[in-house]
Amino acid sequence: MKHLKGIFLALFASSALSADEVPLSFNRDIRPILSDNCFGCHGTDAHDAKAGLQLHSFELATMRIGKKMDRQALVPRDRGASELWKRVSAKDPEEIMPPPDSNHRLSLEQIELLGRWIDQGGEYEGHWSFQTVAAPKGASIDSLIRAQFEGSGLRPAPPANRETLLRRLTQDLTGLPPTPEEIDAFLADQKPGAYERVVDRLLASPATAERLAVDWLDGARYADTNGYSIDDHRDMWIWRDWVLHAFLTNKRFDEFAVEQIAGDLLPNATEQQRVATGFLRNSMNTHEGGTIE
Repeated sequence: MKHLKGIFLALFASSALSADEVPLSFNRDIRPILSDNCFGCHGTDAHDAKAGLQLHSFELATMRIGKKMDRQALVPRDRGASELWKRVSAKDPEEIMPPPDSNHRLSLEQIELLGRWIDQGGEYEGHWSFQTVAAPKGASIDSLIRAQFEGSGLRPAPPANRETLLRRLTQDLTGLPPTPEEIDAFLADQKPGAYERVVDRLLASPATAERLAVDWLDGARYADTNGYSIDDHRDMWIWRDWVLHAFLTNKRFDEFAVEQIAGDLLPNATEQQRVATGFLRNSMNTHEGGTIE
């Protein structure tokens, strides 16, 4: 964790932007403030929204409000005209938001973040899982690590020899060390692309599929017993083998997920698509099948 923190510090240190110019992220910097302090009264529930104001989307936050429809909570790039800024920075207890009796109070840092966000355009972001992952401009992971090393007076380790490299790769992808025969074959392969060929061989191996499937099987609580007191036997290994085959054949994740959740409901479902729904049968069960509806 210390190294990760240092990497991010190096990233920010490498920027020539002032604090006011650093682009803010709605999900990282703003949403937590609004969620903790504002959404309770100005969130997704239109029926209970105070003053008819909702702040959970750009379209609603920029709508005109008030009896004369002459105000906007958010005026992009103009904090002075934004009712949101006027209220969070107000000194009058009758005007300030959140109101004193709400037991919520924004810090000076949070207030300034909201102001900077408005000045930068007041942009919203969807859920983080739908955001495109983008590398920092002008920076690679190697450059960030190198900057951290230099700042700490450290030097990278020398390149690993071929046998060590093969051992690391094989253990990472399969969880097992390479065999003596595999080591000998790799050391004897002096043609260009030898490393890439080993990677392809390992990725195509059942051992790698087993290694990759472990986290999914654990998360789904795979077991060939029912759990609870008597812990009777049940056959779930057919579904387990389906998961292994999915990793071995590099099945698309959308198909991987859909077939496990609703494979039997797909048009002309195959036997294997129905087998995939064994995912739904992994929870523990009493030996008599359950006596509570």
